[in-house]
Amino acid sequence: MKFTIDSKKPSAKLYCHSKAVSRGLWLICFLTIYVTGFAQGGVTGKVQSAVDASPLSGATVHVVGGRANTLTQSDGGFVIQAKQGDSLLITMIGYLSKTVLVTESSIGIIRLQEVENDLSNVIVVGYGTQKKVNLTGAVTTVDMTKKEGQPITNASNALHGVPGLFVNLSNSQPGVDRATIRIRGIGTLNDNDPLVLVDGIEYDFNELNPNDIASVTVLKDASAAIYGSRAGNGVILVTTKSGRGKSKINYNFYQGTQKATYLPDAIWDPIAYMKLKNQALINEGKDAVDYSDAEIAEYEAGMKTDPITYPSSNWFDIALGHGRIQKHDVSVSGSSDKASYRLSLGVLDRNGIMFGPGNHEKKYSLGLNTSFHVTKRLTVGMTLDGYYRNYTTPFYTSFWSYLMRALPILTDTLSDGRYGNSWMRTPGRNNWENPRMIAYTGYGHKTVQRFVATVFANYKLPFDITYNVKYGVDKYDGLLEQFTPQVKTWNPKDPTAFINWNSPSTAPRSSNTDYNNLNLHFYQTLDWDKNFDKHHLTLMVGTSYDNFETKNFDASMTGYLDATLTALDAGTERYATGGNSTRDVLISYFGRVNYDYDGKYLLEGIIRTDGSSRFADGRRWGAFPGISAGWRLDKENFFPWKNTINLAKLRLSYGKVGNQAVPLYSYENSINLGRNYSFGGQLASGAAATAYTDPTITWETTTNYNLGLDLEMLNHRLTFSADIYKKGLRIFCVQ
Repeated sequence: MKFTIDSKKPSAKLYCHSKAVSRGLWLICFLTIYVTGFAQGGVTGKVQSAVDASPLSGATVHVVGGRANTLTQSDGGFVIQAKQGDSLLITMIGYLSKTVLVTESSIGIIRLQEVENDLSNVIVVGYGTQKKVNLTGAVTTVDMTKKEGQPITNASNALHGVPGLFVNLSNSQPGVDRATIRIRGIGTLNDNDPLVLVDGIEYDFNELNPNDIASVTVLKDASAAIYGSRAGNGVILVTTKSGRGKSKINYNFYQGTQKATYLPDAIWDPIAYMKLKNQALINEGKDAVDYSDAEIAEYEAGMKTDPITYPSSNWFDIALGHGRIQKHDVSVSGSSDKASYRLSLGVLDRNGIMFGPGNHEKKYSLGLNTSFHVTKRLTVGMTLDGYYRNYTTPFYTSFWSYLMRALPILTDTLSDGRYGNSWMRTPGRNNWENPRMIAYTGYGHKTVQRFVATVFANYKLPFDITYNVKYGVDKYDGLLEQFTPQVKTWNPKDPTAFINWNSPSTAPRSSNTDYNNLNLHFYQTLDWDKNFDKHHLTLMVGTSYDNFETKNFDASMTGYLDATLTALDAGTERYATGGNSTRDVLISYFGRVNYDYDGKYLLEGIIRTDGSSRFADGRRWGAFPGISAGWRLDKENFFPWKNTINLAKLRLSYGKVGNQAVPLYSYENSINLGRNYSFGGQLASGAAATAYTDPTITWETTTNYNLGLDLEMLNHRLTFSADIYKKGLRIFCVQ
């Protein structure tokens, strides 16, 4: 009997030169052919995303214990030299690694689960991440990927409905819409805004492009103590999106209109208004009324023939209409085993609902997030978030207040286009605020550019220690240009009579204000993570340095012939000049320890020490501790509802946080110039201390107590969380 294997052809062939071959021998021959064949041709397979089955290119396939490596192609496919019994390790940034056993020449499709700081598993916390099941503090997360496609122009809109969070966007005027955010109410007489950190660096939440945000974490109790002196009002942590998987381009677009959804139920019938105003005065016990019966009768008759002199002005209909909004977002992202990247561009173009030119904003945003695995131990990267925007406002920015004071007897414009007032004498309206005049005369134009850039590195040291360092620069530049002509309102009954709405001595007037802010941030940490059988211990220590600098300059000129030339040098008289600069420094040392036993008993301790230049020597340093514990009831043997309740956790926390939001240099006696005084009939230049200062002013400290319960039921489809808390202000600063 003779066997010959021909391996020169793609598929091996076996020639058996014997007529007496048993079935068992043929089976041995077949197995020999099979093993030999795929060992020489290589093992094939495809790697896909477990979410949408899209192919993953750039994933690394490695033979465990060997030297063979390869990368997946654009279709996710790969070929690697391996033999039966080998194990293949498939890795890719942003995905969980997976090991598969080689049993045949094609191992089929391998699906990788995304990591992406999965909010169902991992939560971003101060200077790191934690498993959600191991959290012991009152922490709420918002997964922004679930809000994609929603018409969100301000990132704060995405926070509505978050437990313990109050969000109010009281002004939607383009360019100046800023949300008020409060975490668990008002806790101080000073600044109540929470600390907002974007990828670890302080930034304005309102300025973020919502399309660039991956997740938002809100720290509400002792968990915020890791940020010490600035955490008195809670902390919001924002994580921006990064590249995941195969290279792809995403484009989002929406266009819509805006209108006022609710307006006060005002009376715009002039006759009804005058009669009801008189009745209100009579009800107050006043003897005199504002409008006589003769005036009301004349007005009612005149409305039929002269709507300019006897108007019936519904100022909500006149001043408010539909606003237009358009938003474009495009991003390019991807990752491989060695690098990940995401670059995004956004454009927002919108007009508000009020009339006039001072009602428009155009904003361009830029986002960049990259990381590179230089070696197995070293990872470096950088992020960039910024915007360039310009917007217009009326010169007199209190348009909405003036609109709410408008009356139905106020004439809009005369027949020749001049701004009207009213011939009806009305107490408190000696200088009529015509909303059209406010909206159309003069202008305010602001141009702003702001960018925050960070570079970071992570290095894995021996003994399971990781060193993390990040440096960030936040640069803000703004220019506000304003101009107002000298404006008048005219009596519709006597077109030669007018009222100077602004003083000829101060208008026409042009002003420019220049803003230059530079903030520098640096922090570094050492992390240690170790398992001892059922014991799990993590330690983190770190330092940070924050430097805030502001420089502002403003100048105003008068003496303009008209509104044709509005530049500063077109004026003939200097009206005012001013400027200031400030510097504020914060140095911090902090640490955190986490321990859990078998994922059942959880404990966390936090300490932070801050030194602030806002206080005098000897009072600049403060310590802010925090401690919390958790108990996973569902892991206990006595827990009776294991089949229904997937997670049941009790939480208890105590911590102290601070607030340094007092005016700069408030511990120093300040002297204000320009306090002139008359001596002997001559005006002399003077200066004076106009405010009391407290050299002993120090930290504001808030103590938080929290008791919470977390439940997840029905295979994690139903979640429940409840907290009882007490928030007490022990030392407060008033200035």
